[in-house]
Amino acid sequence: MPRAHADQTDRPTGWLGALNNDGIGAALRAMHAHVAHRWTLKELADISRMSRSAFAATLKTQVGTPPLEYLIQWRMSLARDALRRGTRSITELADAGPQVGRCGRADRR
Repeated sequence: MPRAHADQTDRPTGWLGALNNDGIGAALRAMHAHVAHRWTLKELADISRMSRSAFAATLKTQVGTPPLEYLIQWRMSLARDALRRGTRSITELADAGPQVGRCGRADRR
């Protein structure tokens, strides 16, 4: 039991650990790089080279939330940071709709 625990503690957990996973990490990097893109589960699974169900289950296991919920939380985090820094008003963020994650950056996708 202690050896199994020691083996696990050397690896990052959560989304940081998931970034090290070739498939899941590629999808997370894509979501972070192109936050305003209207991602579908199929697109993210394709990036990960996994089936939709395997991708969704693996991301939820590694990160703790389903893929599209993770994306919403990431966008909301960016919007919250923009409000705290004063770079966007709440009206601007509300008007941005699905583009909320841009927070002043151009989406390069």
